[in-house]
Amino acid sequence: MIEPIEAVNPSQLVPQANGHVTVTIRNPTGIKRGDGTPAKVGDVYSCNPVALPAYGFSWQARPKGANGVYELAVVVGAAVVFAPLGKNGVAVMLPFAASVPNG
Repeated sequence: MIEPIEAVNPSQLVPQANGHVTVTIRNPTGIKRGDGTPAKVGDVYSCNPVALPAYGFSWQARPKGANGVYELAVVVGAAVVFAPLGKNGVAVMLPFAASVPNG
């Protein structure tokens, strides 16, 4: 069986300063906020280092409008890239569909 991969689409991107974006969560199943409560539709993705120096990460959610270093990302081709510690940490990407049908 082929497993689908959910991709970020343009309507989920919220522009921020310096060419950065935050990514709105549409399907919060299985993701939690930093305080352990379930994520809500409209929250934003947060890529959190597991330990310093960061060689790992965990996905969390933050309330709509959050735009700290763990929430900021850039679009690079077919990916949305998070790198909360810059070149000194892990870079993580989500698939990005720049064009979607039925939109």
